[in-house]
Amino acid sequence: MISSSLGESKRINTKVLISKVYDLFNAGEYEKVSKTLILIENRVKNKNSKKAKEVLGLVSYWKAMALSRMNEFEEAEKNFIKALDVGYFSKDIY
Repeated sequence: MISSSLGESKRINTKVLISKVYDLFNAGEYEKVSKTLILIENRVKNKNSKKAKEVLGLVSYWKAMALSRMNEFEEAEKNFIKALDVGYFSKDIY
């Protein structure tokens, strides 16, 4: 069971959470983006699969994007590097 700042108290599908990240980012809700990404990261960080690695890369990338919008440039850079280290490259042009 997950309780988040998004107001949900039940476990939400990871794909739905990722979709919420995009919506929250577009709405300028960068703190909520970070919190949602932490939920996703905690779900997949101990899994050893190609898909989990891809999700961790996506999480690091979007954390970096949100942090940069909050002027947290050093932390943003660390997360961009983490995304690159796991081989993640954004598939969209933002």
